Amino acid sequence: MAEVFIGKKVEKTRVFTYEDIEVFSAVSNDFHSAQSDAGSGRRIVHSALLAAAFNGLIKDQLPGPSAAILEQSFNYLNPVYANERMTLTVEIIAVQASKNLAIIQTICTNQDDVKVLDGESVVYIPDMEVVEKSGE
Repeated sequence: MAEVFIGKKVEKTRVFTYEDIEVFSAVSNDFHSAQSDAGSGRRIVHSALLAAAFNGLIKDQLPGPSAAILEQSFNYLNPVYANERMTLTVEIIAVQASKNLAIIQTICTNQDDVKVLDGESVVYIPDMEVVEKSGE
């Protein structure tokens, strides 16, 4: 069973490398100049690669492998550059137990604690068990 409660949160720190960008560019056929070092000397991480990292975090940790992501929205607030440390945070902010749904807030901050992304995901959890928040 996937135990859920409002306020349940998971964080993961991740560094997107030049190799991550190159592999994603090849797979997606997205060779936009911002991702290929043209001009600035700094490579920007693809927005879809950042979104995929949140998908992995939701399916791996919160709420877990049974989750099916039904909807997602992201606001890209600042660029994410290669080789910067990013903190990805997912937090359950609402639960619709009768429909086995959870709304998960997604936030990403960079190594300077600047918010670079925020958004929400609506997730179906077939084996959801709503529990009281423990430890308080």
